[in-house]
Amino acid sequence: MSRKAFLIMNPGLLGDRNYAPTVENAYNRVKSYLKSPVGGYWHDEEILELARVANYENLEEDFCNKMEAVGNVDVEYSLIVFIGHGGAVNGNDSIQLEDGRIIPISTLITPVSPITKRMVIIDACRSYVAIPEIMLEQRAFAGDGQFQGTWCRDYYNHLIAECEPHVELIQSTQYGQYAHGSQTGTAFMDALLGIIKHNLPLWNSLALMTHLGEYRATFRDLEGFVRTQMDAYGQVPQYTNASQCAFPLFALKRLVQNILND
Repeated sequence: MSRKAFLIMNPGLLGDRNYAPTVENAYNRVKSYLKSPVGGYWHDEEILELARVANYENLEEDFCNKMEAVGNVDVEYSLIVFIGHGGAVNGNDSIQLEDGRIIPISTLITPVSPITKRMVIIDACRSYVAIPEIMLEQRAFAGDGQFQGTWCRDYYNHLIAECEPHVELIQSTQYGQYAHGSQTGTAFMDALLGIIKHNLPLWNSLALMTHLGEYRATFRDLEGFVRTQMDAYGQVPQYTNASQCAFPLFALKRLVQNILND
């Protein structure tokens, strides 16, 4: 399956009042998860990242080029993740690039064609100080070396192929709400990745108990748990998906031994 992920961050400018230093930490945690076996086992060449404003003169050009790449007719599935500053501009949900440019979320979720399959995750946040835990998460999401990335990747692709074309939008807040940061990134990513990490031993056991050794989870499956985890912040995520099916956020494939009776 041909697929592309486009990752974007905007912590704000160093020294600004609204500078959010742990945006980059949350961003790196998401990237690490996507590259893990259970996160889809995305390869480096499948992941596009928006240039940082300090290293590139024209973010609009880079943004447009990479949006064109994820929207290419040959791309069967695309994933767009934004972490940083955003809000409602003139009544429209928007994200803000590091150069201050405003991008309507509608630009990200509008289907490129009738066969578009895309998930968009928007986590607009304000945060405080970073505590790196990425290496620990990498080991957890790899099952401490037990999980075969290629098997999980094939299962992940199979689940996407089974879905009808549609676009899913996951937003870390409701309209008009602020998003909150945390010491390890953002309240939303802490909740989402924390729930997956907490349930990983159980889901591994459930996979081993099935005939095919498989277990999957979508945001539709996890939404209630994420909401509960975020109650303390008074922050409510929003999930938009008009389809009956949902794309995977977690896909685990294990080798199981089937004992045949003589």
